[in-house]
Amino acid sequence: MPMRFRFGVFFLLFCAVIMAASPAMAKRSKSKATSVQTTSATQKSSKKSSSVSAKKSRAKSEPISADDPLRLRVRSALALDAESGTLLYEKDADKQIAPASLTKILTLYIVQEAIEQGKLSPDDQVRVSSRAANASGSVMDLYTGERVSVRELMKGMAIASANDGCVAIAEHMAGDVDSFVRIMNRKARTLGMLRTTFKTPNGLPADGQVTTARDMAKLARAYLKRFPQALEMHATRNYFHNRRNHQNANRLLGEFEGADGLKTGFVNASGYNIIATAKRGDKRIIAVTLGSTSSGIRKRETSRLLETAFVQVGKPATGLAQAKAPQAVAANDDEEILPSRDERPEAQGGGLVGRQNKPSQPVLQVPAKGRYTIQDSSYRSAENARARQECLRATGVPARVVATRGEDKWYRVLIGRYTSVQEAEATRRKLAQDYGLANTIIVQ
Repeated sequence: MPMRFRFGVFFLLFCAVIMAASPAMAKRSKSKATSVQTTSATQKSSKKSSSVSAKKSRAKSEPISADDPLRLRVRSALALDAESGTLLYEKDADKQIAPASLTKILTLYIVQEAIEQGKLSPDDQVRVSSRAANASGSVMDLYTGERVSVRELMKGMAIASANDGCVAIAEHMAGDVDSFVRIMNRKARTLGMLRTTFKTPNGLPADGQVTTARDMAKLARAYLKRFPQALEMHATRNYFHNRRNHQNANRLLGEFEGADGLKTGFVNASGYNIIATAKRGDKRIIAVTLGSTSSGIRKRETSRLLETAFVQVGKPATGLAQAKAPQAVAANDDEEILPSRDERPEAQGGGLVGRQNKPSQPVLQVPAKGRYTIQDSSYRSAENARARQECLRATGVPARVVATRGEDKWYRVLIGRYTSVQEAEATRRKLAQDYGLANTIIVQ
């Protein structure tokens, strides 16, 4: 009995202890769970707060178009003080874009450097090859066998954006175009143009040929600093050669206060490009815009950029020029400003070639039926396409002009119709070898 009694007492005491401890353990467990939940919630809140903070931080460091007071309708842009190099504005200035005819500034740099070093004279006579005379795009109307001075070629490149002149000077100075392009790329590196690669001396379309607004600004600044006399050419609005008038495509000349250069360009891959410069008092601004959707928008947006830069350096427009200053438009505006009738558009992949007094080759015989054809070039302007057609016919190449369908209309200059790609390729090789047309393509 005593043993059983003692065992019963111990058992009852044990149960009492367990029952007494249970609420405390439950409370402690609940407290711990609450603590865990609170800690978890705090961590989540902290992470969320950190995430929001990080997003806000990134938003401040990354350029956003809504934060751009100018909201330029271009793909890339940059403006700087030409004397000090002080950066006044930039938008995607390191984005790689096809340079188009802005390439000619480097070609002109190399030519003028050679003159300065006594390796070349402005009066040297350059014989125009068949390849040069048949160069595509905007030209100064050189013809095969013509002899023209270096001085005239420079004017043609600067004012008429002469692709034929670029080929002629490249062959004269380096023996062939490829060797000259290698000289261009070496000079580009020397000037600090580290994100630029040239493939042609004139900027016509070529795979891998790219530049940036920043690199073009470096080139323009070096060019104007070393050869300030070149502005006399770039500020000229008309140029006559071989009885034809060639107009400068830079529409800022005579319309933007102080504008006196420099170079425009266009290919499909880039859109409308320009290196512009203007001087007011003792301040010169260099502005680069790449990728406008029309020549009118290029003019307007570049004018806005130049004016903004001049205001920053204390040289705003005066009088009537101030009243005419272009205004910003909404970023989603679909307005397309067309070029004026007297502006000669730059061509994509082809253009007017030098006029020949008589066909330099027998008339090429081409088939008239088939699903394939050879494209020589394409234009926005029907007039330019027909002019190219006439020039090709003058050299013995029967060409026709066909307009594309739809609102985005192009006028294509085509040669022959072929039943197979092999047949078209045979003619394409003949065009390259016998007629100097090396840039044609086969299309359906």
